[in-house]
Amino acid sequence: GGRLEGRLWRIPLVAIAAGWLAWVTMRFHAFGVEAQPVLDLIRRAEPHGRLLALVDNPGSQVAEGAPYLHYGMFYEIERAGVADFSTAEDFPNHFRYRPEAEPALPLHIQWEPRRFRWAAHGGDRYDYFLVRARDPRRFFAGARDPLELVGRAEGGWWLIHQTRAPR
Repeated sequence: GGRLEGRLWRIPLVAIAAGWLAWVTMRFHAFGVEAQPVLDLIRRAEPHGRLLALVDNPGSQVAEGAPYLHYGMFYEIERAGVADFSTAEDFPNHFRYRPEAEPALPLHIQWEPRRFRWAAHGGDRYDYFLVRARDPRRFFAGARDPLELVGRAEGGWWLIHQTRAPR
């Protein structure tokens, strides 16, 4: 009897660990379901371009923190392009932009996308804009080239393409 009683305390610990693992798994799955339309939107962009993510609300309905803060980076992964804001700008990082390729974006633009100004921050340099906002038009004041909506996704996501007008 003493041997079994000495091990019974492990049962609640194993149950707690298993329950926590199930809860975390369900949350990751829920986030994957929530984020899939955003990834599908990014996959609609042509490859090898440059994308600027202006994410007014980086939060999620099912995950804590700001999981969408760097979601524009999926353009690099999925479409072999360049995405700004990039973690290459963070210190200490051994990867940096070449001087001619460095974006003219203000510091911490990823946290304050409303600070983006077309002329001051090089809006003409981008082929695509991944925007999460109720109304994305405020970001495009001063655009010279035509803009076209590639698509929308639930949660206030927009993918906008800047088409180049002949000059």
